[in-house]
Amino acid sequence: MSHFDQDTLPEFPIPDDLIQVLDINDDSVMTEEALMYSRILDSLTTVKYVDLSKSHYLDLLKLALYLEEYQSNEEMKKRKLFQQRIQLVKLNKEEIAFEIHVNDLDEERPWIRENDFVDVINARTYKSFTLKVGYIMKDKIIAMDNRRFCNVFNPRHLYNIEFRFQNYPLRCSHYAIWIVNRENTIHTLFPDEPKSTNNQTNGLLTTFVSKIAINDQQKQAVMNILNKSSFPAPYILYGPPGTGKTATLVEAICQIHEMSSFDRILVCTPSNTAANEIMKRLLIFIPSNKVYRIFSQSKNRWNDKEFKHCSFSGKMLTPADIRHKAILVTTLCVATKYRHFIIIVLYKLLLMKLNCDYFSYIFIDEAGQGTEADIMIPFSIASKENRLHSQIVLAGDPQQLGPTVISKLADIILGRSILERLMSYKIYQKDSQNTYNPK
Repeated sequence: MSHFDQDTLPEFPIPDDLIQVLDINDDSVMTEEALMYSRILDSLTTVKYVDLSKSHYLDLLKLALYLEEYQSNEEMKKRKLFQQRIQLVKLNKEEIAFEIHVNDLDEERPWIRENDFVDVINARTYKSFTLKVGYIMKDKIIAMDNRRFCNVFNPRHLYNIEFRFQNYPLRCSHYAIWIVNRENTIHTLFPDEPKSTNNQTNGLLTTFVSKIAINDQQKQAVMNILNKSSFPAPYILYGPPGTGKTATLVEAICQIHEMSSFDRILVCTPSNTAANEIMKRLLIFIPSNKVYRIFSQSKNRWNDKEFKHCSFSGKMLTPADIRHKAILVTTLCVATKYRHFIIIVLYKLLLMKLNCDYFSYIFIDEAGQGTEADIMIPFSIASKENRLHSQIVLAGDPQQLGPTVISKLADIILGRSILERLMSYKIYQKDSQNTYNPK
């Protein structure tokens, strides 16, 4: 893949040969490329999960993203609604939205996600308007206002409704894959033994989070993160809910900030709720002018007034906005119910052409809920010339329910999280004494 315009996100269309296989699946009329895709897809059906290796890693991730986009489009085509009434709702004094009843919303395998498109067509005049999904509930969606539609909306009219997949997040993952390939940093996603570091911190004089002071394991984890003991391999904090992973992350971030005014930290979480929780905890110890909560441009922030003085919508993010901020907190993806990624902000960071070592540390919370393609975004930010330039810290529970993927074929590739995969590597496994290497 050649040069891209560095100011716009490239398109990554599904290859025609792959579409031919998925649409027709007739060997007699397939091209050589289509036959190759057909053989690969047939082999996928024989396994539960693909054992990803460096030799085919990026190619399989790209294939999975294509499959996910194709299946998402197909699912939406099946859900057309005809002769429907729509209800206008007020979210608050300023925001107007439209309520659309949908009968077959499946919370376990959702076919529609926040930010997907809703085309509303007047059944009598055939005038069409495009809305965006803002919220998804048990039997209805809330579509955000299009002012043109609001001006002509009549609750007595009937509307035909079509849904369209928003592929922007998948394009962000495609772009990250392209960067990792260009910078030849795929080996960092298959870590070996860590390299020794010269900068060693011997002990924590004081702790910020009170629980950390009485927990030797958590203090050791914080020390290891400060010392980048696993670098260039990711440092993993794992455990079931309630074991103090978030508290350890917050303590580590506070210690880094306390020890060095030059270190910059990026914190990614799978949901706005998780990001807000970390933000609240950080603001207890760190001045608000040093922390930045970056929201996606699509996020409705009317209920996030507590971050009014230290937050920014991703719509017009510039280097000047973050130059004096030590810590950026943003969302990687929403994977708990609806697999919609809000990684536009991270892509914008890529476009800023920040130095690859701009962030000394990148923390990814609840990493078990994101796909390998999701996690590729922060990795790509730190990738340059055959190496990573940031200490990556992954936190989560590899035993927890993993990423939600629409396509059954893509799920064979993406359904196993990077956290689960890495935990099978020797560097992260127990030794002969049945203990994990704390470093």
